[in-house]
Amino acid sequence: MNARDIFQLPDDPDNLKRILQHYQSILVKLAEDDRISDSTDRENILRYLRDKQLPSHPKTIEEVMKNFASSACSYHVIRERLKLHIGAIATASSIAEALAAEFSDTRFLDDFFWNPASMKILALDAASKHGLTNTMLGGKTLHPRILGVLHDGANQIGIASNNGLDAFYEAITQHVTSAESAWKMLEKFAADIREVGAPLAADFMKNIGFHRFVKPDVHFLRQLARLFSPETSFSQRDSFILGWLLASMLKMPAFELDHTLYQWGRHGEKRTKLSTRKVTSSPTSAQHGQSAQPFSKVVGSSSPSEQILEKLLKIRLWQAECKKLTLHRQEQLAKILSKYDQISLPICHFTQQHLRNPKLRNEDAYPAVCALLCGVLERCIDRLRLKQGIVLSARVLP
Repeated sequence: MNARDIFQLPDDPDNLKRILQHYQSILVKLAEDDRISDSTDRENILRYLRDKQLPSHPKTIEEVMKNFASSACSYHVIRERLKLHIGAIATASSIAEALAAEFSDTRFLDDFFWNPASMKILALDAASKHGLTNTMLGGKTLHPRILGVLHDGANQIGIASNNGLDAFYEAITQHVTSAESAWKMLEKFAADIREVGAPLAADFMKNIGFHRFVKPDVHFLRQLARLFSPETSFSQRDSFILGWLLASMLKMPAFELDHTLYQWGRHGEKRTKLSTRKVTSSPTSAQHGQSAQPFSKVVGSSSPSEQILEKLLKIRLWQAECKKLTLHRQEQLAKILSKYDQISLPICHFTQQHLRNPKLRNEDAYPAVCALLCGVLERCIDRLRLKQGIVLSARVLP
């Protein structure tokens, strides 16, 4: 099953775009006010989210190698260790300084050693000085992992760029015809690089100017789940494909989508503790007389079904979309109500399967939750009931 089947993409992308723009505005404000301590994150928020700049293709193979190294060393433990040396997350412009300090080796500061052939030699020599052989590289511990990544990455990039940078970029471009094709290319690129998988390869590619790529790391996966489907686990491949599809739908570079969710996961959500009500409190909602009543009635509930309903009500994208009940959703709601007394459904209707099964959630939970959020249904003790005077399938409601 691919991402097209896993997710019900929103019918109206403007709602999702408004949420992302809201995230961006908060992040930019935090960065402008120097409330983000990491200087790399602060600068990137301003560059990519405020000024809408995008990375371009590096002009030299040495810069390509530095971009690869900074991506490959973005694994949390390595990132934090290198950060101790330079005071910020290492990027292509600072990775050489960070590695020079970590290995006490000034050769990392010389661009000569960032040529792929020279980097392979440097990585093996640095390993030898630390009592490591080539067969020991690529392990889980810090130095073997870093040096294995540098050696294998240099070897792979050296092969891929053998006919020059233009040919290297063109070979990548030929695979950027679909998300599935791009993912296969990433898997092939990373296959012979120890401790590097397709997600880190995707980060490398997006940072050297391929803006349709996202890095499906923990931040990206977690934020997607919070927007679309709580308590659902998605593969890295499907998250990559979804990022591609969403960016296309939003007419937004996937790079920008990726960076928004990445920075929101690292800074925005933690700093602001923004409630989902702020995201959805728009003039349109106020004009419809909506309130947070559906939330307040469920908060503090104790039964499993009430807790599941609460989680469904907190899906941010649903909150943003559910201002009206379309005729299609009314038909689905009528089908749900037909299982009971035609005008209401018990809270026990909601089960764990609505959290685990995306198709069931879209057809058997979303219509009822949407109706509750937009005021077509109301809460009556242990049931959700159609408001008096409402007739389904007559017109778009409310």
